Amino acid sequence: MKKHIKRANNQSPNLIKIAGVTAIIVIALWLINWFVVGYIFGTDKAGQFGDRFGATTSLFGGITIIGLLLTIFLQRQEIQDGKKEFKHQNRTLRYQRFESTFFNMLQLHSQITVKINEKVLFESIVGHCQGILKGVNNFNTLQNTYQVKCQSLVRMHMYQYIRNFQKTVELVYQFKTEKKTIEKYLGIYFAQMSQLEMELICYHYNLKDTMHPEYFVEYKELFFSYLSLNEANHSILETIRKHFDVKVPYDTLLGAYTFSYKTS
Repeated sequence: MKKHIKRANNQSPNLIKIAGVTAIIVIALWLINWFVVGYIFGTDKAGQFGDRFGATTSLFGGITIIGLLLTIFLQRQEIQDGKKEFKHQNRTLRYQRFESTFFNMLQLHSQITVKINEKVLFESIVGHCQGILKGVNNFNTLQNTYQVKCQSLVRMHMYQYIRNFQKTVELVYQFKTEKKTIEKYLGIYFAQMSQLEMELICYHYNLKDTMHPEYFVEYKELFFSYLSLNEANHSILETIRKHFDVKVPYDTLLGAYTFSYKTS
């Protein structure tokens, strides 16, 4: 933005200097024609001498055309700079709108979570799922058990929460930016969520009777990196991770999966 403005400011003084020098030269030649030539050659021969300035007149006609072309070129350059500036402003406004919407969605997520926590639903529902699914090491059995004994309970009490989660993730992907930036904003979002929230999303998205939500496959490694393993969930999460080939290492010191942000 600053470069475009600086370029436009530099062009205007140059154009004024060129026009000023040209005007001085033209006025000087006119003075020579009317006064100096008339004084030296007299009025009789002045006309004959003046005819020799026809070439000079043609030259200045050419200079005028060149000046006109130069003006057109500079105007065209200014229009192009204006278009670039307009695109830059559009990108800036788009980014600002995205960030405003994104953080509003985070605030809504927090409000929904507070209401759920008031009813102690995360603890009861996740605990219910863990008690039923713990120790099941076969994925198909794990999935069938969840669909029969847990899925309806999650949908009944967590529909708004899960829907808001999915819409927030979709917002980040629809912003259509580079992968590193997507991981940055998803990381901000996941960092706001508790372990119980992450487990609930993991169970529901991977074990329910419908397809994965849009984009979930793309961010599954990042998602798993925010999960901590414990005695209650270890077998469940590991069965899911291995089935979907989620390649995230487990850090025994942290008691959690780890994730490396990609730079490209």
